[in-house]
Amino acid sequence: MGPAVADPVSVTDIDLSPLPGKVYFDTAREWWEEFIYFLMVDRFQDSEARTPVLSPARSLGVQTPNDFYGGTLAGVRDNLGYIAGLGCTAIWLSPVFENNPHAYHGYDVNNYLSLDPHFGTKQDLIDLVDAAHRRNPAMRVILDVVINHSGDNWFYPGNLPHYYYNDMRFCFRGWRRPDGPIPSELVNPDLYHRRGSITGNGWDTLPERFSSTVREYAESLGKRNFFLFGEAASPDDGLYDHYIGPNTSADDTGTVFFGLDSVLDFRLAMGVPLRDVIKGFTPAQSLLDRLAAQENRAVNRGQLGRYLVTFVDKHDSFWQPAGRIGAQAPGEQVIAAIGYLLCALGTPCIYYGTEQGFQGSGGDNQMREAMFDTSSPGRNLLNTDCTIYREIAKIAQVMRSQAPLRFGRMYFRQISGDG
Repeated sequence: MGPAVADPVSVTDIDLSPLPGKVYFDTAREWWEEFIYFLMVDRFQDSEARTPVLSPARSLGVQTPNDFYGGTLAGVRDNLGYIAGLGCTAIWLSPVFENNPHAYHGYDVNNYLSLDPHFGTKQDLIDLVDAAHRRNPAMRVILDVVINHSGDNWFYPGNLPHYYYNDMRFCFRGWRRPDGPIPSELVNPDLYHRRGSITGNGWDTLPERFSSTVREYAESLGKRNFFLFGEAASPDDGLYDHYIGPNTSADDTGTVFFGLDSVLDFRLAMGVPLRDVIKGFTPAQSLLDRLAAQENRAVNRGQLGRYLVTFVDKHDSFWQPAGRIGAQAPGEQVIAAIGYLLCALGTPCIYYGTEQGFQGSGGDNQMREAMFDTSSPGRNLLNTDCTIYREIAKIAQVMRSQAPLRFGRMYFRQISGDG
């Protein structure tokens, strides 16, 4: 056995050269053809061998402590068939990098060069991606990278909370860990905005250089049209334009950088919102207005690359205080909501557990239910006989088999009120 290889602590420790002889995965399938499955790694499945109790009934997800629960990358790999059976062709993983204690969700990173040991090893991630790519049809894997903010890795004077106010820049006091955040290049107070904790303002970080560099690197590996989308948690289409393509360039030298390819469609989920139309709380006219607002942006699913990633619920409670789409909604309404995403403009994305009718509400952790119960060995909630799961899979198959539903324009048609 050779000497152990130390984990990298600096970006200079990383060799980004293509691996000799490796053919990197690529596919001619367009991104707007995908059906994305977004899962929280810690809550999807652990590494135990488990089988579901098959039933047409919906399930309540397993409520967990606000801490790491046990989901792993190997658990995702071992259950790719369940995700593919729903009709999904891409998996969006919550962040897998090493987090601060208790940050099971992945959005409190302290080490960007290592995987969180709760989720597994780097080899586990490699094995998951390889297994996804080997499927027929191949599945894409999307990594969630936090670039707008770091984890809670340093503190202000007195270790007191500071909050965003009028774009003021506050003093830096010290690092929370003796080894600082990793990579070591981040141990530099000048790299941080230091505008206080983000409240209703201060989210606006332009990703143009990061996006351009990642896209160029992907091209060097043979990955064409590498897709980068982000979260601008606002229903403002004008804000979306601020992040997409060359609109993000802010370099005084005149260099044109290209930002994101797409963003999450919060206008459909939060501004219309689709769930309220499906539940009958909001007139359907709002969907017509949404389509009209897209005419200069995306007449069809791929025009100019400005398709949005559409969703109806996900893991944050700040914009959906009533909880998941399944909360206080019959299964038929859940099916209708995902069916709309599959057949409308945009790249549809489903939040894990929605296909089982999960009903979590009340806060972030309550909407991040586990799909397995550590107190029930051998069983999980990956029920492929669930009516919601099966009906969504049928609609996904229709979308996959009908080119106009993947590439065509979108129109609303009137129907008779009496059938």
